[in-house]
Amino acid sequence: MLLAGAAATLSLFALALPAGPSSADPSAEVLALYQSGLQAKHDHEYASAIDDFMQALMMDREFVPAHYALGWTFVSVGDVGRARAAFERVI
Repeated sequence: MLLAGAAATLSLFALALPAGPSSADPSAEVLALYQSGLQAKHDHEYASAIDDFMQALMMDREFVPAHYALGWTFVSVGDVGRARAAFERVI
């Protein structure tokens, strides 16, 4: 129940997410890690997704889509505290 409420609340952040990458020119490696993370999340391989998003963010701390996806991945595993921290980087 708590996660359902958190997911509903955090879905409001979707309205604030920019349409494209926030970095002026994210590297191909950052984009590849991001895409890999999205696929892992889709496949419910959350540890791998978190690792991919974190690696992308180590290379480009301003890549908003990775922060956003990382937040939702943390929601998926029930880590609302870390999800909130990731979402706070988005806004």
